[in-house]
Amino acid sequence: MSLDFLRAEPLETKAQWDELLEQFRKGRGPRSNPVFPTHLLRKEGEVVGSFSVGSPTVHLQMDKEKCNWKDSLVMWSILESLMLENNISSYVIACDVTSPFHNLLEKRLPKIIGEENCEEWHLFKRNL
Repeated sequence: MSLDFLRAEPLETKAQWDELLEQFRKGRGPRSNPVFPTHLLRKEGEVVGSFSVGSPTVHLQMDKEKCNWKDSLVMWSILESLMLENNISSYVIACDVTSPFHNLLEKRLPKIIGEENCEEWHLFKRNL
């Protein structure tokens, strides 16, 4: 297995942004955009998603056809390493209710009170 099998890289160039938009918009439509992406996620060299470590909430999105839950756990570990590297010891993660991670987050992290009427997303607090 290559060291580049799964990796996150800072989102810095227009070429990277174009790759991310192409991946993100496949199932979401031509006007959709990822939320504040700071890092591009690659699997075997191909763009499969992004995450954000620079907004008030963390957003992690990955291609459901190309990635499995194990890939997501690896990327989440990378995200948390970056958070700790930047002295961020807690954060809020937004999770779509259709995400395969929703049940896991609901069982393990406290849900943030005040968003009960949101039917599409829930917010969870993570302390490192």
